[in-house]
Amino acid sequence: MKLNNLLNSSLFQIIFLSLMVLPFIILCFYNQPTPEDFVFGLETKKLGFLKAQEFFYNNWSGRFFSYAVLSLNAMLFVFIGGYKITTLLLMLVFFSTVYFFVSEFIKEKLNHKEIFLFSLSVIFLYLYKAPSVSEGFYWVTASVIYHLGFILICTFLIFYHKLTKHNAQRTTHNAQRTTHNAQRTTHFLL
Repeated sequence: MKLNNLLNSSLFQIIFLSLMVLPFIILCFYNQPTPEDFVFGLETKKLGFLKAQEFFYNNWSGRFFSYAVLSLNAMLFVFIGGYKITTLLLMLVFFSTVYFFVSEFIKEKLNHKEIFLFSLSVIFLYLYKAPSVSEGFYWVTASVIYHLGFILICTFLIFYHKLTKHNAQRTTHNAQRTTHNAQRTTHFLL
């Protein structure tokens, strides 16, 4: 009976899932840059930031924002440790985004522990079932191009939802106040 209670506790499940995600986090510290990562830093250093953006657009593709972010990567400063930190930060920001996204849309149904547990489950399943984990988070070019876009879209949706909810509440409050004022005016006239 005690074992069953332990396995069903939220704390145990959070610890278990955290341990399942831990190897993916540890891999960040063994991550090494690819030749493409050096290209962005070297071209930016050689041409300057704006000319490098023009070069990438004319010779590579039209991913303006992604290439601008990649031009500022840690290889520009020849700091390989920064490459590993960038990978870890992108994973943490990705997890935070999933947490806040889930929290924004289902916070009335779940408490904070359950939202954290759900978000951790989503992250674990995402990492575990990814077709190529090494090309997901551990290749910074792909991570910036794909995950940063996901992070920015989810952040936009979170703020958009908050804004529309706030505007709806304000509109409701103004309508109630107008109704109350109309009732007072009618009462005063009678």
